[in-house]
This record gives sequence, C-alpha cells and structure tokens, in this order.
Amino acid sequence: MEKFPKNRISELLTINEDKQGLRFNPSRDFYIKIGIRQKRWGILIRNEQPATTEELLKIASFFGFKYDEMLKALSPNESNEVI
Repeated sequence: MEKFPKNRISELLTINEDKQGLRFNPSRDFYIKIGIRQKRWGILIRNEQPATTEELLKIASFFGFKYDEMLKALSPNESNEVI
C-alpha cells in the first residue's frame, strides 16, 4: 500500500468551499494571477508532487486567507498524516 502526504491544496479548496458555498473552477485569469501554469496546477491538485511554500502562499492569498488561517489549515503537526 502506497502512502501519500496530505494534499494541502485540496484542504485549502475545501475550506474555501465551506466559506463560500461554491466549488472552485479555475479560469485562465486564476492561473495568471497566481503565477502557476495549468499543468503544474493539475500536478498539485492530483498530489503528484508537493507544493512549494511559495505556491501555497500564492494560492492562499488568492482565496483571501490570512497568514494565521493558512497556518491553522496547514499545521505542521498534520503533515505526517497520510490519506
């Protein structure tokens, strides 16, 4: 059985869905604003590679998360858990 680290991007999107009640559908404008290409976004969403801290910060700021909210959602204590 393979073990995968938590998908932090999906966690941020889930929190955003709970806050706004809408499912996120990325647009071309989204990719331009965060500076992550569509192919890289797909890799991150599928959890094929871990997101860098910079990418996480860009995504979190796009969705309007404050730094402390993001730290709670992505706490290092949970990084050792597997799904």
